[in-house]
Amino acid sequence: MVAPDVFTGELEERQPMEFLQALERHCMEVGCEDYVYHTGLYLKYGSRAYNWYTNTLTDEQREDSWEEFSKLFNAKFPSLAVKPISSRVYRDELLALTITIDDLKKIHPDSNMPWHEHYANQLLQLATYAEIADTCAYMDFVWKKMPNVLQQRVGNEYDNWSQFTAAIEDIQWSTLEAAIDYQEEMWRMIITQMGTHDGKTRSEKERGVQLKVD
Repeated sequence: MVAPDVFTGELEERQPMEFLQALERHCMEVGCEDYVYHTGLYLKYGSRAYNWYTNTLTDEQREDSWEEFSKLFNAKFPSLAVKPISSRVYRDELLALTITIDDLKKIHPDSNMPWHEHYANQLLQLATYAEIADTCAYMDFVWKKMPNVLQQRVGNEYDNWSQFTAAIEDIQWSTLEAAIDYQEEMWRMIITQMGTHDGKTRSEKERGVQLKVD
């Protein structure tokens, strides 16, 4: 019986689904019933996959069924799909991808991850399919479309998309929530103060102010 190779979660690695299948076969061969725990033993220490398994997943998720764990794993480390004729299709999808200020306070329903982490994974996957992941092409364009609470915590001067998306992914969700709440409270105070001047009603003032809380 052959044990699966250690998995890192890096893009240049073989298909993540193949790792899960190899691990499942190995567990069946050795009679191991806890597939999820066994997965942690084959993740390279300090790698992207190891940090996700150790730091991002909750105790409940690590103790969940193999089926549910596999869904989380595949959402985090999607296998490469069959590419279309041109990488331009993926480039266009990359440039069209957006994330809003409201998204930043939510869990993504498909991956069960904070939305900004899911967004970072999508960016990296599309950049890979578009064959620009090793460059910084279009990075500034994408950065300028992000809500400013992200811009303030992630610059746009990275050597490649792996570095850029890792910086987004590393932001603590609680940090973003606190920043958004503070920003929204500041704008509420501004609107309230403006509503007391010029003889205009508050509703009139609110219509006259273009808030940019993202």
